[in-house]
Amino acid sequence: MASGRTVYGLKKSGEKIPLEIGLSKVTLDDGTVQVVATLNDITEKKKIEDKLSETNLALEEEKQNFENFVNLAPVGIAINNMEDGSFKYVNSEFSKFTGYKVDELNKMDYWQLTPKKYEQEEQYQHTSMTDIGHYGPYQKEYIHKEGHHYPVVLSGIRIKSFDGKDYIWSVVQDISEQQKNEKKLRESKERADLINMRMSLANDSAGIGVWEWDLPTNVFVWDEWMFKIYGIEPSDFSGDYEDWEGRVHPDDIEDVRTKLKLAVAGKGKYDPEFRVVHPDGQIRTLKANAEVLRDKQGKAFKVTGVNYDISDSVETLEKLALAKNEAEKLSRVKSEFLANMSHEIRTPMNGIIGLNELLLGTSLTDTQKEWAVALKASADSLMTIINDILDISKIESGKINIESVEFDLTQLLHQIESPSRVNAKNKLIDFSVATHGIENNHFIGDPTRIKQILFNLVNNAIKFTESGSVSVHIFSTDSLSDNRCRLSFEVRDTGIGISAEQKSRLFERFSQADNSTTRRFGGTGLGLNISKQLVELMDGNIGFDSEQGKGSTFWFNLTLERASMPVKSGSAKTNTLPERLSRSVKALLVEDNRINQMVAEHILQEIGVESDTAENGLEAIKLLETHQYDIIFMDCHMPVMDGFEATKKIRNNIKYKHLPIVAITAGTLEQEHCQCIDSGMNAVITKPFKANDIIQALELVK
Repeated sequence: MASGRTVYGLKKSGEKIPLEIGLSKVTLDDGTVQVVATLNDITEKKKIEDKLSETNLALEEEKQNFENFVNLAPVGIAINNMEDGSFKYVNSEFSKFTGYKVDELNKMDYWQLTPKKYEQEEQYQHTSMTDIGHYGPYQKEYIHKEGHHYPVVLSGIRIKSFDGKDYIWSVVQDISEQQKNEKKLRESKERADLINMRMSLANDSAGIGVWEWDLPTNVFVWDEWMFKIYGIEPSDFSGDYEDWEGRVHPDDIEDVRTKLKLAVAGKGKYDPEFRVVHPDGQIRTLKANAEVLRDKQGKAFKVTGVNYDISDSVETLEKLALAKNEAEKLSRVKSEFLANMSHEIRTPMNGIIGLNELLLGTSLTDTQKEWAVALKASADSLMTIINDILDISKIESGKINIESVEFDLTQLLHQIESPSRVNAKNKLIDFSVATHGIENNHFIGDPTRIKQILFNLVNNAIKFTESGSVSVHIFSTDSLSDNRCRLSFEVRDTGIGISAEQKSRLFERFSQADNSTTRRFGGTGLGLNISKQLVELMDGNIGFDSEQGKGSTFWFNLTLERASMPVKSGSAKTNTLPERLSRSVKALLVEDNRINQMVAEHILQEIGVESDTAENGLEAIKLLETHQYDIIFMDCHMPVMDGFEATKKIRNNIKYKHLPIVAITAGTLEQEHCQCIDSGMNAVITKPFKANDIIQALELVK
């Protein structure tokens, strides 16, 4: 029969009460079946059930609040069965750093996240949990869903549930980022420690003192090197600004003070050199550098800087300055000596070469002509030696200039070929010049120096070749985009060649193959050294290939600009006197050397120029007062009044403003040539001069 149904009844008072109906079937003795109904008042029971329902609802709400709370926690929270390690609950953060979803974790156990290497340590923590009811903090690793291991820190307690089972409630933190940051901090600290150590070592090795000046308190803080630099003990220094100022040399304090104030005001840099006075009276020179620290408003609050002792450097610089002055003095003395020697040698050489040239222009017997030719060869050799020595001096002193003018390569080679062919013919050897692949023969460069280099190489080749041939070859090796090309010059010979031992010193000054070569062929050993330095001054390179007994090839390369317009060709100079001038010209020759007078007077006479001679500048000025001249040939160095002073006095007279004055000087240094032009001369002829030099100068006559 049905029972347990709840109905509501009314008390006599009218109060509604809950009743539970119970029905039961009863069989009587006579077999009659009766139904017996019972009514029970369940008011109290109903109250208990309602209270329990409310409690369950409250518990469910608290559970939901707990889950919401722990899911917001920035750490992982997990509840595991202590017996088998299965997960009963995990929060969102725990799910996030393990890589597993919550549903996946609820089907897993703790051991699936733990590497096997932690088995022993896990046993220790489990024992701790059993004995004292909690464990941790415990650092270990978890296995991520993707398979990699990462560090975590765990702490937990044991809680016995209402069902009698033990559970572990754990707080788990993924410390991967923390370890990365700690590593960075550790590395930064190590770097900082290393930098500090290096700075300390650098300061110790360099003797650099570090200081700070706190502006609000006006106090200095020094490291130990500052005390060493200033020659005092820490106990001797109060730290006051005035105490520091008092140790600076009185003659330097104003400059130091001003620079420091300007730096603090943001109007300058603090980097002075100044002297300090040690307590024992010793004076040392210091160098300072500093930076000014400012707040957000730009107000200076601290100055940090360094001092280091530069006394030894200053002393060294002073010695170097003295040595430099002495070297410059010696260089000036040397230049003056060479200039004087040039004058003293070239003056008589002018007479020798000039008179010999005049002599060759007269009727001579065969023997006399042979002697005159030999004399000319000896004089030319002597002049080559003199010129080489002077070139070396110019190169050493940096007074040699490389010109950049237009020139005709064909004309330059012709000037080399004519005399070289004669020299080769005298030795019964062949000589030739050839160009290869050069379409335009007009370039911009220094034709005089190129010709000098070629003459040196050709003369050497002829000198060291006893049979066979000497040839000159010029190639256009590269065509560059900016209107330039690279020319390669080669001088080939079939001479004695160069041994392996001799090659390394061939371009050295005063060096020849060996002493026997010098005795046999002569020479100073300067030509190749001069050639090398001239090539390098023109940004080129030079070298050679040689085999002993089979000849040599000397070469040099230059990069030259092509000339935009063809160079006007001119006739090559010759040593023969030209026809007489077509018009009357009167010249004043100012020269104190009698032999040079004879040479110049004869040349002028031969070309139809009437001339007067003065032995010094004063005589020349007096002759100008009573005579009229078309041109003056002026020696520079003469007694009574030299050519420079005489020229200036002549130019002071407006009457002679346009009168051509040509210097005739034994000086070859550029500074003397500049002095000639600066004094008012129009051109310069260098001794020993030849007839063509005089003739070319006469072109100034209008």
